[in-house]
Amino acid sequence: MKTKIIVTNEQLRNRAVQVCGSVPLDTPHVVEIRPYKKNRSEQQNRYYWAIITIIAADLGLTKDEMHDEYKERFLLPIFVRDDAGYAAMVEAVTAADSGLLRQVVALTSTAQCDVKQFTEYLDEIKHNAFSLGIRLPALEDYE
Repeated sequence: MKTKIIVTNEQLRNRAVQVCGSVPLDTPHVVEIRPYKKNRSEQQNRYYWAIITIIAADLGLTKDEMHDEYKERFLLPIFVRDDAGYAAMVEAVTAADSGLLRQVVALTSTAQCDVKQFTEYLDEIKHNAFSLGIRLPALEDYE
């Protein structure tokens, strides 16, 4: 049994308690309570890949090369700032072998961003594109 309940009111909290009370005891189960974090929106994701493709084409790179470049330049610092565990891992990897940072970049996913982080990441990319003279469409065009 896999159940996910986002508790936003008393009724949903009661439902979560009810589900926990009905869990069979013959098999171990995990119950995790943590603050809800809304991941990036689908609109943001569509827009991201569109602008990455535009920038990459303008610079003569593939979209995957551009994706990795921007993750290293802009996303890693956001995650390092916001997540102490991630920051410690990056510091340890860099201290052990700076070449391993590329593997960290490859394993770091934009899907890990919440909406606020992804908005900041997009803003950094748009600012960089602007400084390079690359015109980008508006986010609203990807609704």
